[in-house]
Amino acid sequence: MTHNGKGYRVTISQTNFEVLESIRMFSGVGYVIKPAKRKAHWKDNWVYYVARQKDVYSFMMKMKPFLVVKRDLFLSVEDKILNFVKRQKEKNILRQKKAELAVKLRNEGYTYREIGKRTNTDFGQIRRVILKHGGCSSIG
Repeated sequence: MTHNGKGYRVTISQTNFEVLESIRMFSGVGYVIKPAKRKAHWKDNWVYYVARQKDVYSFMMKMKPFLVVKRDLFLSVEDKILNFVKRQKEKNILRQKKAELAVKLRNEGYTYREIGKRTNTDFGQIRRVILKHGGCSSIG
């Protein structure tokens, strides 16, 4: 598990694809990719990775009973990841409310700039949000 400044990421490298695919199927999250060989004579390898924080947390909860070597590492970051996931949910709820307000104001005849000032958001972003939802009166 690594921290990239924004969140945590789980990566497992293997030369056995079936092992990684079994982990992916068991956990229900993540991807298995085949990176390019750095040297022609090296064996083929694959990497299982999970990057979305809610998926990292889900992966941790499924794997927790089976951990031995990495157990302390997982336990040390468990609360951090859970808090990050909660903050992301809160941000998404606020973003949704802001988008709904923007659509409502646009339907009332406000310009993108006026809506941007009222919502403290860049008017270009407001325009993209409204156009994405077709300027309709509800977002869903």
